[in-house]
Amino acid sequence: MSVWSKIFGVGRAASEPDAAESYVAPSPAQPTSVVLRKNRLALEFHAHLARAGVPGNFLSVFSRGFERYKQREYVITLLVSPSEDVTQRMRGLSRFFATAFRWAQEGMLVGPGDFTQFGERGLFGARHNGLLYTEARPLADVPLPADALAAVVVNDDELRVAMSFGVYRVLARIAQHYGQFPAPTWSDLKRASVATPAEAESQLAKVKRIRARGVSVLVDQDRVRISLPTEVKAVLAHGLAGLPHGAPFALLTDMAADANAALVWHPGQQDSKILIESGTDGARVSGAFLMIVPGGRGDQARAMEDGYALLFSSATWHEALPALLAQRSLSLRMADGITVLLEWQESGARKWLG
Repeated sequence: MSVWSKIFGVGRAASEPDAAESYVAPSPAQPTSVVLRKNRLALEFHAHLARAGVPGNFLSVFSRGFERYKQREYVITLLVSPSEDVTQRMRGLSRFFATAFRWAQEGMLVGPGDFTQFGERGLFGARHNGLLYTEARPLADVPLPADALAAVVVNDDELRVAMSFGVYRVLARIAQHYGQFPAPTWSDLKRASVATPAEAESQLAKVKRIRARGVSVLVDQDRVRISLPTEVKAVLAHGLAGLPHGAPFALLTDMAADANAALVWHPGQQDSKILIESGTDGARVSGAFLMIVPGGRGDQARAMEDGYALLFSSATWHEALPALLAQRSLSLRMADGITVLLEWQESGARKWLG
């Protein structure tokens, strides 16, 4: 298992709940509760006629019982057609939760920016599909568990993109598809894929990529703010240890908590597109990666695909690299009046420092 991902369930059949339940489809007025592990794991299913302003038939489920194993509780929402057997969807979701409960007991935990890959027996009869994890968003009239984690179903091609180039590259494309910022936290199993055969055209494919949970980048007017939780220091040191001197690399990043806009990119697209949160000015833009290119003639910051690139002169890189490895904050003046701020957060912090 790599240091920047979680790959679970490959080649495994999903666990069955302790006892067969008589599943009853929920209605908007009446949720359904299912006990999977007596006194340990329960699910609550809800029906909605809209999600984030999008009309449709939605089935949501959230868990209670993972927190004791230091795993954030899950919430999964599916868009279902009127002709579907909702109870079959409920059973499929229950099998996943039963398996995920075993993973949590074994200490295999997931958080925002992680993914789960399935084998031949994937979710809902698909092969090699998976889940991408991000922060849950509130559900109207449904009291979700605190700090819940949303799981979004993706197909095998989308999962490969997420595994290679980061979860937020895929989530941003899905967000663009629906016009939802920062990402829709529901799954449409009939949605057209946002992956293409030309993914290897990405500039990211040419450099080493490091996934360190909790790292984010935010561009706000003339500032590029790089936020790193203190616990990623060892991951960064390990990722950079075998890198040739002066070689470029990329940090695969999460969505910044303060962002109200996000970069979106598809292969063949010449310029980055920006998805803006409704009702905002879109001035605080986050990206899916931060590429570092040492050894240039000057110090520059620029948008690249759905992320940002920092081009450092050799002198500036000799200043920045020790700060990165020693966990020191840093402020650097770049060309065109841009300031790059390297900021460290204490473990568990969710907001920008400074």
